[in-house]
Formats: sequence, structure tokens, C-alpha cells
Amino acid sequence: MDETHDPFLGDDKLFAKRDAEMQQKLKRRDGSTMTLAQSKRANEMNKDLNAWEENRMFTSGVARARQVRCCAAFCSSQGTA
Repeated sequence: MDETHDPFLGDDKLFAKRDAEMQQKLKRRDGSTMTLAQSKRANEMNKDLNAWEENRMFTSGVARARQVRCCAAFCSSQGTA
């Protein structure tokens, strides 16, 4: 084993790449960075907003819910057909 390379620590290039990706995800549109808590809060707010918008579209009749077709073999095995 070489003293400069420890196979149990991982690849430094991969860690640097992942760190850069994480920093990019935490960037706001204005260029400032968010904390992980702020990022999670923003993600939850976007999810809630999307659910609310979808609910409003269904309620107004603009959109219809998609029906999932059930395979006869799957339904019969579940006892629903």
C-alpha cells in the first residue's frame, strides 16, 4: 500500500465533484447560497405550492385526474377484479 493513497478513503475527484454539485444545488437565483435547512424549507414550499395548484386545476375542471389502468392479472391476484 502506498502512503499517499488509501483505498478506504475514496476518490478525491469524486468527492470534489459531489461537493461542487451540492454547492450548485444550494445556490439561489441571485447567486447567494442557502443553508441546508433553507434548501429543505424551499423544497417543501415548492412541493406544497405545486399540490395546491394541481388541486385548483382539478377543482376548476381545467385538468382531469389520470386514471391508472389495472392489468387484469394484477387485479385478480389482488382480489379487486
